[in-house]
Amino acid sequence: MNDKPKILVWDVETFPATGYFWGSKWETNIIETLEQSPLLSFSAKWLDGKQITKCLADYSGYKKGSKDDSKLINDLWRLLDEADITVTQNGKAYDTKMVNSRFLYHGLTPPSPSKTIDTKTEAKKYLKLPSYSLDDMVKYFSLGRKMEHEGFDLWTKCLNGERSAWRKMKSYNAHD
Repeated sequence: MNDKPKILVWDVETFPATGYFWGSKWETNIIETLEQSPLLSFSAKWLDGKQITKCLADYSGYKKGSKDDSKLINDLWRLLDEADITVTQNGKAYDTKMVNSRFLYHGLTPPSPSKTIDTKTEAKKYLKLPSYSLDDMVKYFSLGRKMEHEGFDLWTKCLNGERSAWRKMKSYNAHD
């Protein structure tokens, strides 16, 4: 019998939500949300195990511009359902809530309960840092940096079906 807990470190990338608004770029009043943020990719790694990184373009039947995340969501659900402990950066505020919303959207129940460790929450609880962003924390502790990319254009290129953009997005997601 193995009493060692199964620990999963994970992260997601999403497409932006789309909607109608009036106002300037940063001071908007959303009039109507047309589409909530679908999952674009996930990366997960069992502690002392292999890393699994998938994106929409990895699945058969993927078509340029598709935002159907049902297969991706099902694969992530299976991983999270197996975990005894999950580790995320800002997962309590974003990733967990986001994927739980997508699970329900696709008719899935939330995965089996697990203990959640959020590195951002824990850092704020015990440390006084100038910033709790992943990039700033790994830089502070000399653990590297987040992978650079071209910004929102990378998301747009993925939506447009560019294979090189999907490869870069998966690398970016895995690096986080």
